[in-house]
Amino acid sequence: MTSRAIAVLALLAVVSITFAQADTDAVMRDLRSRDAGVRNAASEKAVEIGAPMVTPLLALYGVGTSLAESVAEKTLMKIVAKASAPGSEQLGAAVAAALGKGIESGATGLVRCEACKLAGMLGMDECVPPLRLAIGDDVTYAAALSALTQIPGHVAALGLVRSARNVPEARRPEVVRAVGARRDAFTAWVLIHPGTTRMGPAAVYEALGMIAHPTSAPTLAAGALSDDAGIRKAAVHALISLADAEQQSGGAFARRCYRRALDYATNDAQRSAALIGLAETDPTSRVKWLTMGLDNPHSRRLCEPLLGADTP
Repeated sequence: MTSRAIAVLALLAVVSITFAQADTDAVMRDLRSRDAGVRNAASEKAVEIGAPMVTPLLALYGVGTSLAESVAEKTLMKIVAKASAPGSEQLGAAVAAALGKGIESGATGLVRCEACKLAGMLGMDECVPPLRLAIGDDVTYAAALSALTQIPGHVAALGLVRSARNVPEARRPEVVRAVGARRDAFTAWVLIHPGTTRMGPAAVYEALGMIAHPTSAPTLAAGALSDDAGIRKAAVHALISLADAEQQSGGAFARRCYRRALDYATNDAQRSAALIGLAETDPTSRVKWLTMGLDNPHSRRLCEPLLGADTP
């Protein structure tokens, strides 16, 4: 290749970069527009451009206004979704690299949390440790907790469960709800096995009840036998939640869970829920279960209408 040809190629590269930068600048200007139509068109253009938009979008996310944050977050999510699609490995690698820079050098802790969340959605497990640390900071606590709830995979699940160690007692209930919101088998597995969390038995049972995965049934049944009233109440409540979730897919399994809940119910509300669940999953004994609910005002109010007006 001649020196003249090399010079021409170099010039074309410079021109290409200049135009790409011009496109990026124009898109960022339009994303700040007050016109929703202009913003939407700019968002689509940003997705088309791809990885080069990640850094400026993270900067826009860090501006601190609700509109800028919303526009940047939605656009970044679209870029990550496109990069996650089958056959988009090259784009995925470029977007992941840009997010990696955001994790390392984001302007604020909130920007770094957003970069971590998006990187986690691309399968970058390295984003989990920074989020666990961020949960211990008052400024980044909510963003980090939300990120660990949304990131798929076992590394994020374990990180979220173990992050209970990093928060004050007053925030533990929020962490428990976040753990339960994941609703995946691995999170249930982590909770079932001792030594993986410091949330406490009652909190673990509460989260398992939210996840409602069948593998937790033996653990919940054992918890229902506890002498501790708080642990027993949480375990029975979780058994009822699990049975409710399993009604459609397996009547016999749900019926066993309801029966255990009935045997160890700690209050009238739990007993009523178990009896109604048994009536729904055991049609041949429906009248028997509902009749058992007529012995106190709370369950009578719920069970009597299901028996029918003619039942005394």
